[in-house]
Amino acid sequence: MNVINITAYEDGSAWAAVVETAGAVFRAAYVNNRLDVGLAPYKNNPRRPAWAIKSVKTWAEKQVASLPDDWMQKHKAMYA
Repeated sequence: MNVINITAYEDGSAWAAVVETAGAVFRAAYVNNRLDVGLAPYKNNPRRPAWAIKSVKTWAEKQVASLPDDWMQKHKAMYA
């Protein structure tokens, strides 16, 4: 898995990442206490193995769990 970009907004509004795995680019976003993972926008979607999105989701869950407590408190307060 190749991490292209990870962004955690300082105000706690969102966490976002773009990763490449199995020859396709995926995006992951944690907003409003929900993790959303999917294929990045393509004009013609590439074929990809079924395990690829599960792999990205598992990785993203670990990344969100490792965010600092103060960031999580800001995020929960913003979307409460």
